[in-house]
Amino acid sequence: MTTVQALAALEEESLSNPSTALRLRSGQDSGHRPWLLPAGLNASVDVIAGRAENALLVPVETLRKLSPGNYAVFVMVDGKLEMRPVEVGLMDVTSAQIISGLEQGDEVSTGIVETE
Repeated sequence: MTTVQALAALEEESLSNPSTALRLRSGQDSGHRPWLLPAGLNASVDVIAGRAENALLVPVETLRKLSPGNYAVFVMVDGKLEMRPVEVGLMDVTSAQIISGLEQGDEVSTGIVETE
């Protein structure tokens, strides 16, 4: 497996021959010599900004922002929706990690609920 350490446009290259330098690291590559990706070629890069194992995840649509950094979700309790504050960890465009406030098996609402 090869890991991209850095991605940057090379300033010393002329505009007629632009390139992008990829600094790679792998078990076989020392990572000291950048590889050049000529203009017109494509590369796919996955950026992993955080990682959590055995995390409790909910769809981001379930989150209700109370104030900056403070969230709640609506949980079904005895057939009625109850707003419950939650502590959110890592979040991307589809899922949010819940650190506290919910337990596995809790039923949360993704529907529209009016709040004040």
